[in-house]
Amino acid sequence: MSGLTITPLPLDGLCLVERRRHADERGEFARLWSADALSAHGFPFGPVQVNHSVTRNRGTIRGLHYQAPPHTETRLVSCIRGEIYDVAIDLRPDSPTFLQWHAERLSPENGRGLLIPEGFAHGFQTLTDDCEIVYCHARPYAAEAESGVAFDDPALSISWPLTPTVVSDRDRGHAPLASRSQRLPAAVRCRHCEAALRLQLVDLGRQPSSNAYLSAAALDAPETTHPLRAYVCERCWLVQTEDFAAPTDLFAHDYAYFSSLLSRICG
Repeated sequence: MSGLTITPLPLDGLCLVERRRHADERGEFARLWSADALSAHGFPFGPVQVNHSVTRNRGTIRGLHYQAPPHTETRLVSCIRGEIYDVAIDLRPDSPTFLQWHAERLSPENGRGLLIPEGFAHGFQTLTDDCEIVYCHARPYAAEAESGVAFDDPALSISWPLTPTVVSDRDRGHAPLASRSQRLPAAVRCRHCEAALRLQLVDLGRQPSSNAYLSAAALDAPETTHPLRAYVCERCWLVQTEDFAAPTDLFAHDYAYFSSLLSRICG
């Protein structure tokens, strides 16, 4: 038995996770994470990072946070002390539930957690003092990809249960969705059938681009690297790498290609 019950929620890919609690005269035991249970519901990830937060004051809002591509991540959020109003927002432009939000009350008493897929923003409001949250992340924190959505964005109209008491300057400073021109985060999708790619075959870390991608002016610039990950599509079984940039960003009209073979032929 996995100790977890996973139930799909109204937003595409979002799931409620309920922990089975075992109590006796010593206290209680519950499982927070299970690879088997998550894999069976299409989330085959092991947490590469586990974070813990403490929020002191009732009514505090944290969020709404997400990581931009190519660092979009799946998260499992659990409340182990107090109670929170936990909110997830679908920011995937190609999703049928784009810009819709869903909230659940999480507490150790109800044993609930929220399983949030790639391409979602996440935040919460504390309903009691001294709340403690545990986050299991499928990808590590990437400072350069950190972004957020305003908790009071009129495009979302989130119904927070309490009047906000504490919100950080950083969270108050997120630009409204209506003012953004950049693409919002979307899940990595199969090139052939458009299914979400969740089964990672290999992660080769950060690798340099081929010289074929470089413009003539960029050949003398310091070398840059990009994530190189291979995925298997569980619908059509195509093995493919994750796109880290659009073709228009990779290829310039004046790009040049050089290789040792070319130098021997022309030399």
